[in-house]
Amino acid sequence: MTSSRPSPVAIPVADLVRTARFYDAFLGPLGFRRLVRAGPYLGYSNGPISVWFVAADPARSGAGAAGDERDHLAFEVGSEAEVTAFAQALRVAGLPPDRGPDEHRDLRPAAVSSLWLDPDGAVVEVFAPRRSRAPVAAALHRGR
Repeated sequence: MTSSRPSPVAIPVADLVRTARFYDAFLGPLGFRRLVRAGPYLGYSNGPISVWFVAADPARSGAGAAGDERDHLAFEVGSEAEVTAFAQALRVAGLPPDRGPDEHRDLRPAAVSSLWLDPDGAVVEVFAPRRSRAPVAAALHRGR
C-alpha cells in the first residue's frame, strides 16, 4: 500500500472574510497559496495538499457546523528552528501564537509546536518532531 494524505481537507467556517485574513497570513509562510475565493468557498494549496473552507449554513446544527467542539489542523515542518521562526514571523504580522513555541508533552511527546486559534476557534498548529526531518503533510482532527 502506498502512503496517503488528506487532500483536500474542507472545514466549515462562520465568516469567510475573517477566515481569509487569518489563513492568508498563516498559510503563506508554509508555502500555501490562495487558489480561489468564490461563493461559499475559500481554497489554498501547496501542491500536494489542499485545504478548503466553506461557509457554514447558519441554520445547520450538529456535526460539522462551525462552532462545534474544537477542530485541530496541524502542519509539520522540518525543525524546531522552523517552528520558532514561523511563530516569530506571525507575531510580527500581528498573529501571536496562543501557545508556544514549546514542547507539548501532553499532545505530542518529543515535539515542539506553536498553537493559534483561528477566527472560528479551531486550533491551528505548526509542529516539528525533536529530530530533524522533512515535512510530511497536514493533518485534520475534527472535534467530537
